[in-house]
Amino acid sequence: MAIKDSKSGFEAKPFGRYVLIDKLAIGGMAEIYKAKTYGVDGFEKLLAIKRILSHYSADKDFISMLVDEAKLTVLLSHANIVQVFDLGKVSDDYFISMEYIHGTNLRDVIAQHGRLDQKFPEEIAVYIVSEMCKGLDYAHRKTDSQGKPLHIVHRDISPQNILISYEGEVKIVDFGIAKAAMNVSHTMAGILKGKVSYMSPEQALGKPVDHRTDIFSAGVILYEMLTGEKLFSGETQFEVLNQIRTTRVNTLMLPDTISGPLKAIIAKALTYNVKDRYQSAGDFQLDLTKYLYSSYVDFSPRQLSAILGTLFENEIKRKENLPPIDENTKAAVNTKPEHENIVVHGPADKTLAVAPKEVTLPTGVSLRVMKPKGGSKRVLILSGLLLLTVIASVFSYKMFLSKKASHSTEIVSPSEDYGSLQITTIPPGARILINGEDTGLVTPTKITKLNIGDEYQIKLVKENYSEWSRSIAITSDQPVTFNETLVPLAKGVIEVDSSPQGAHLFVNDQDTKLTTPTKIENLEIAKNYRLKLSLPNYQDWSNELDLKDFNPVKVSASLVSTTLVATTAPPQTPIPAPVNSTPTTLAPVKVQKPAGVPTPEKTKVLAPKKLPPPEPVKKQEPARPVPLAPQAKTEETIRTTTVSGKPGMLQINSDPHGAQVFLNSELKGTTPLKISELSPGTLKLTLSKEGFLKKSMAVTLEPGESKSMGTIHLGKLYGEIAVDSYPPRADVYLDGQSM
Repeated sequence: MAIKDSKSGFEAKPFGRYVLIDKLAIGGMAEIYKAKTYGVDGFEKLLAIKRILSHYSADKDFISMLVDEAKLTVLLSHANIVQVFDLGKVSDDYFISMEYIHGTNLRDVIAQHGRLDQKFPEEIAVYIVSEMCKGLDYAHRKTDSQGKPLHIVHRDISPQNILISYEGEVKIVDFGIAKAAMNVSHTMAGILKGKVSYMSPEQALGKPVDHRTDIFSAGVILYEMLTGEKLFSGETQFEVLNQIRTTRVNTLMLPDTISGPLKAIIAKALTYNVKDRYQSAGDFQLDLTKYLYSSYVDFSPRQLSAILGTLFENEIKRKENLPPIDENTKAAVNTKPEHENIVVHGPADKTLAVAPKEVTLPTGVSLRVMKPKGGSKRVLILSGLLLLTVIASVFSYKMFLSKKASHSTEIVSPSEDYGSLQITTIPPGARILINGEDTGLVTPTKITKLNIGDEYQIKLVKENYSEWSRSIAITSDQPVTFNETLVPLAKGVIEVDSSPQGAHLFVNDQDTKLTTPTKIENLEIAKNYRLKLSLPNYQDWSNELDLKDFNPVKVSASLVSTTLVATTAPPQTPIPAPVNSTPTTLAPVKVQKPAGVPTPEKTKVLAPKKLPPPEPVKKQEPARPVPLAPQAKTEETIRTTTVSGKPGMLQINSDPHGAQVFLNSELKGTTPLKISELSPGTLKLTLSKEGFLKKSMAVTLEPGESKSMGTIHLGKLYGEIAVDSYPPRADVYLDGQSM
C-alpha cells in the first residue's frame, strides 16, 4: 500500500529503481518528481527525476538529440549547475535523473515578490545573476579529455531554469535540453511558451548563436528582478520577438531606480551587437561582484536564504513533512527493475573547472592540525575502546604473520590512507596558507597527503583581492574540491573629459599616457589627487580633488585657447588732389595723383563739355529662397500635471528612428523607446531629430496604464536665405553649385 500526501494529493509510486515521492512541477516537455533510491543497510539517496512526456519520448529525432546533448551535460560538475546523473528509459518513458535541490525556481521567487508588492532587493538580484554567471562561465569553457572546447551553450536561460535552494544556493538546470527541443520544429510552441522574452536578438532573428546569447539572457533576468517587469513583452510571441529584434538597449532607457554603475553593467550585457557585449560570462560576473561588494560592503549570501525562508515558509514546512515510504513500495524497487535501460551514465568523479596541478606539501612546512571542537566523554571513551581494539587486532595479525613466515625478517606495514584538497580560484594565482603558514603554492593546485579526520584552516591571499578563508575537514580519501571567485578590493574611479577632447592627462605630475575622455580606476579611497590636462595651443588646466568614497567622480574641463588672431592696420587712403575748372559752372572733380608722378606747373584751360546723364540703376531682386538652416518655431505651452496612483508605462516610436525623446524637458533616450515607472498625469512629450521638425504634444497617462504612442512622423525642416549685392547681377553659388 502506497502512502499519499494529504496536502499535495500525490501518491508515492515506484518508477524503475526509484520511488517517486512528490510531484514538483510539470512543463511543456516533462514532469519533474522528487524521488528516492534505496540500497543495502538502509542506504537512501534523494534525487530529482525529469520524466519526458510520452509524445516527446516517441519522437526519435528529439530523443536522438537529447541523448547527444546528455553525453556532454553529464560532464558538467559545478556548484552552480544542477548535476545530471543518468539519462535512462523505463518501459516507454525516457527520464533524466539529477541532483535534487531543496528549494524553488527564480520565476516563483519573482512572482512571490510581486504578489506581496515588494521590491526585489538590488543586492540579492545582483548576487543571483553573479552566481548564474559562475556556472555559465564554467560550462562555456568546458573542454573534453583532449582539451578541445565542447562549445556548450544553454540557449534557454530563463527564470524557470534557475533553481535556488532554501539554503541560498543558485543553480542552473536543463543544459542541452533547449538545443534538443529547438531542433525539433513541432516542440517549439509547447516548450518556448513564456520563454521567448529572454532570447537574444541573434536568437530571435534565427541566426547562429554562441555562448554570448546566454549572457544577454542573464542580463534580461537581472533587469526583470530590478524593475519588476519584463524587458520585452507583448500580447503575442510575434510582438515579443519583434521587440527583441528592433530594440537597442542603452543606459538612457534604463529606469532611474537603477544606480549609474549598475546601469552600465546591464547595458553592456544587453548590447544588441554581440561584439560589443560581454565576451565571457566570467567578465560579466566579475563586474557584478565588484559592484556588489563595493556598494553593499556587509552583504552575505545568507541574506538570500533568509528571504526565501520568509517567502516560502509554508512550502518549506510541507516538503519537510512528507509521509514516510511504506515497506512494500521500498521492496518494489529493491529488486532489479525490469524494462529499465540507462542510455547515458554520468561519471563517478567530479571534474574541475580548471585542471589543477597535483603537489604534496613542501618539506619543512609544519602543519598544526586543528581538531574539531566539542565532543562528549562518551565519544572519547568509545573512541579509546575502538582504538584499543584496532591495536589489538593489528598486533594479533602481525603475530600470525610472523608465525606463518618465520623465515622472513621483512615486515610489510599497511599503506596509510590520506585525503587531498583541490583548490581553484577566479582569477588564479592566489597564495595558499594552511593553518596560518604559507605553503608556497598558488592556485590552481592539488594538495595531497592530508590526514583523514583532521581539520585544516585554508586561507587564500591575492593582491588587490579580499582574503578568503575557510575551515576544511578531511573525512575520507575522496578529494575535497572547491572553486572560489575572489572578491576585488573596492577602488575609486575618476572620469575625466575636456572641451576640446584629446588632452593628455597627468595625475600627481605623472603622465598617465591617457587622453580625454578617459577613466582612471583602482584609485585609493580617502586620498588627494592632482589632475592636469595638457593640449597644444591651449592653456594647461589643473585641479585637485579628494576621493572620498567608491562612487565615480566625474571631472569636466573647458580648455582656454592660447592662439592669438593677428590683426593688421587698414591701408592708408591716399589724399585726393583738388582740381578746379573753367568755367566754374562745372562741378569740381577730385583727381587722385598717381604716386611718383610730379605735379605739372600749369594746368590747361579745359573747354566746357556736356556730360551724358548717368545710367539709371536697376534694382536687383534677391535670389530665390534656398533650403539652408532650421528656423526656430515657437512651441505651444503645455501644462503638466501629476496625480497619485500606480506608475504607468509609455511606448514611443518615430519615423525616422533615432529621435531624442524628452518627457517634461528631461531626456529619456532615443526611439524606439519604452519608458516605465512614470507618474500618472499629463506629461509633455517632445521628439527631436536633427534635420526634422521638433514635435511636442501632451500625453495623459492614467494610473497603472501602459500606453503606446504608435509611430510619430517627423516632418522635414527647411530654411531660407536672401542674397543681395552691389553692383547687382552677381552669380550666386551655394556649396560650390550655381543657384
